[in-house]
Amino acid sequence: MTASGAAFFDLDRTLVAVASPKIFQRPLAAAGLAESAGNVLTDAVFTLFEIAGESAFVGRSAKLAPKAAVGWSVADTIAAAGPAADEIVGHVSDFARAELDLHRAAGRTIVLATTTPEHLVRSVAERLEIDDVIATRWTQADGRFTGEVDGDVVWGPGKRDAVRAWCREHDVDLADCWAYSDSYYDSPLLDAVGHPVAVNPDAKLERHAKRHGWPIVIFSQRTKSVIRRTASTVATVGVAGAGFVAGAAVARRNAPKRRWF
Repeated sequence: MTASGAAFFDLDRTLVAVASPKIFQRPLAAAGLAESAGNVLTDAVFTLFEIAGESAFVGRSAKLAPKAAVGWSVADTIAAAGPAADEIVGHVSDFARAELDLHRAAGRTIVLATTTPEHLVRSVAERLEIDDVIATRWTQADGRFTGEVDGDVVWGPGKRDAVRAWCREHDVDLADCWAYSDSYYDSPLLDAVGHPVAVNPDAKLERHAKRHGWPIVIFSQRTKSVIRRTASTVATVGVAGAGFVAGAAVARRNAPKRRWF
């Protein structure tokens, strides 16, 4: 069986319940490329994110992060990401694995769409046999990072725009696509696709999802199994599926203007 469309998955709190930057930090520090893990303030920020979700701080920090990596070897950074990817894959939820398998069986292209830098998350995508990656890129020259974002940060409206560009390039209709995320800041993307799914949603996204009748799935950070869901997800077909498409169209027409920074 084959199908048109694609499925776009966020990473943190969606495919996995943890904050992936916390995991990437350890091997980067061991390679002498980042500060050592264990900073009390940093740990507190990661813990708050895992519990409550992201804030506008994520978008701002994603713009500034490349400046801390000026001079890092691209090859060494990618190599350091490997052990972190192995650990992150171990945190993938049962729900996410099932959704990946169902989309794969249906012949849809699966895309990891995340703010986390592309040179870090591509190793995660490879281990999960995800077809493509849409992620923030950093400028580089002579094999080293130069301290700027290459293009736009893949966050908020920027993630939606990056997904739209990917769909145009691959001749895919957004109405035929699924998108999975935990964050209200991804609601521009979720509003744009035919099949939005809120996974471990923050409070604002949960209200937004309920208002538009989207499926909501919550899984346990400890056991990685689903503990609550409001509707079926990838298996939704027929009238229900058409309802999600219509709901997304209404949401796009009625969505209020939002400030992201």
